[in-house]
Amino acid sequence: MIDILDMMQRAHLPLLAVAIVAGLGVAAASRDLGKRLLGVCVAALAGVTELAVLTRHDPALASGALAACVMVLGGAAQGVALLVRVREDFGGVDAGGLRVAELSDDRAERGE
Repeated sequence: MIDILDMMQRAHLPLLAVAIVAGLGVAAASRDLGKRLLGVCVAALAGVTELAVLTRHDPALASGALAACVMVLGGAAQGVALLVRVREDFGGVDAGGLRVAELSDDRAERGE
């Protein structure tokens, strides 16, 4: 007899992985705050569902997996913040969004 959790893992995990990637893609590509929050919520919901299916509702296994996910996401967030800060110092982006580097070159040529 096939276990229902095995069936869920086989059927739903690829779809949940696609939902995570799609949600994070929408969050990264959008300039609108509402769309970014929606993308992050979709990715978080799919991630929590996938975590519950993978850990088979075992609290000890789920807490360990959640701690590992938080550590990895924290490291990724620090890396992205550092990248944005470095690019900001070189005139690539600022806190408000994309800024064309040619504008600063034009201002330098005009002596502003």
